[in-house]
Amino acid sequence: MMAAGQQSHALEDFKRFHRNKNYRRIFDNQHEFAVLVKDDPELQKQFVEDLGKMAVIERALGAARQREAMQDVYGAWEELQQLRSRDQELFINDQELNARYLDLTTKASTLVNLLNDAEKCRNAGEVGSALGKYMEAKRLYLYSRFAKEGIESLLEEVLPLN
Repeated sequence: MMAAGQQSHALEDFKRFHRNKNYRRIFDNQHEFAVLVKDDPELQKQFVEDLGKMAVIERALGAARQREAMQDVYGAWEELQQLRSRDQELFINDQELNARYLDLTTKASTLVNLLNDAEKCRNAGEVGSALGKYMEAKRLYLYSRFAKEGIESLLEEVLPLN
């Protein structure tokens, strides 16, 4: 059991970690924090939400590790990029996730550069060039979700079905 002063300090730590969106620290101390927030519905709700966000981070890291273990660096990068596209905030606030993403971005730089070039061309209205870059990315990494989505969206733009 913690003394009252320790509990108060730990509760302030939880509130600070929550405010700073430091989900990893909350996760690392979850057993201690669970006891402290159990009688406060609002804090309990925050605690559960924070652990949920950490679960999302860990699932993405786990999927990336799995792909990298299979020598699929491009797929590992795409796992983390997909999360980054959906929730930039998770990257800003989790050093481990951010470091892993940067490492994989370097390792997968050929694919990353092709996809970035395709987006630049697309944003400049150069549809043919963008399509060519996406197709080159698809040739480099057959299973690229981002290349596939880019190709499909450009084809829909150029050849609408309606």
